[in-house]
Amino acid sequence: MRGVNGESPRHGGGDGRGLTAEADTPCANEQAERLCRVGADNSGLDLEPELGLAVLAWLLVVAPLFYLLTLVTGAPARRELRGAGQRVVAATAGRLTTISSPPSGEPIPSKAVEASFGARPFALTNALNAAVLLLANHFMS
Repeated sequence: MRGVNGESPRHGGGDGRGLTAEADTPCANEQAERLCRVGADNSGLDLEPELGLAVLAWLLVVAPLFYLLTLVTGAPARRELRGAGQRVVAATAGRLTTISSPPSGEPIPSKAVEASFGARPFALTNALNAAVLLLANHFMS
């Protein structure tokens, strides 16, 4: 099937710049031949050693440091989960907001929200991680 001016609609014209319909092989001209050689020996995209070193460096350096950071910044949340901290409850009625500190065993009133650190320990730990890393970046630069 030929396009306008006798050109192949898929591969370009028959002037040697592109693949023609008659020579519909991947390595039909000089430029395609170079690309086929690069693809055949994989010398163009060999990132495996660099990627392996990056993963190894991450596992040996970054992951242990982040573990230690989380160990330290997770202490307030762990303390709250054990019940050693103060419980804070906020209740809203119309335009009035009441903030109270009920004992641990007392249930939370309806339409009230627990606002203490122990309510969302994962979020608290990650917020503290972010704050510590932000401060460290600020002081190191």
